Amino acid sequence: MSNLENEIKKLGLSDKEAKIYLALLELGQVSPSEVASYSGANRATTYVILEELKKKGLATSLEKDKKIHFIAEPPERLSNLFEIEEKRLKENFAGLKKILPDLEKLYESRGERPKVRFFEGKEGVAAIREDILKTKTNYFYEFLPLDEIHRFFPPKPEIRHEKMIKKLSRILRKTIYTTKKGRIFPEKSGKKDFNKFLPNEKFATEIVIYDKKAALVAYKARPIGIIIEDETISNTIKTIFEIIWGLLK
Repeated sequence: MSNLENEIKKLGLSDKEAKIYLALLELGQVSPSEVASYSGANRATTYVILEELKKKGLATSLEKDKKIHFIAEPPERLSNLFEIEEKRLKENFAGLKKILPDLEKLYESRGERPKVRFFEGKEGVAAIREDILKTKTNYFYEFLPLDEIHRFFPPKPEIRHEKMIKKLSRILRKTIYTTKKGRIFPEKSGKKDFNKFLPNEKFATEIVIYDKKAALVAYKARPIGIIIEDETISNTIKTIFEIIWGLLK
């Protein structure tokens, strides 16, 4: 019986509703007191739940010997719960669409607080890449720990890099990269693409500065990343980038 209760509860019934509905199926035409005695619920609660089952189309009542009796509707009526839930979801979604503009305004009203989004795993890194590529920006600066990227993305990052270059060919792009292989990129590629090698293999976090955002990806056992959307923070990281860029030959 417990298995049946669990399955019925998945349709949207409470513990007591499921228990009392099953009791009705077994007992047939019964009084609330008989249902209460059989199910172990108190009489007052049982009567309230029986009325709820009536509203949901799972029970009916009739008068017998001047007393109210209840009887379960056929189990096929449980399909009504799906219709009720579908109607409720449609109404809730319609309500959400009405208030969504106000929620967006509230979200944007955070003022000086930076917007921060967190990501995990390869899927998270892919989501960060997508955000970078779809953002309209005048510059694109990045720190690339190529050996760390290689561990998670067997296709050479140069290939991924070329895809980015193709989409961002009209944008100023500066890359500081590190790898055990040494210098593998030309210092200049095209009119607006520049690369510099950083001889420091301990640099294990990818950082990309674009528009008013900064994306950081730490390549741990499971990659984790964040996107910080704040002009002050992104400008500060860009300034640090420019300082390191100026020190590299």
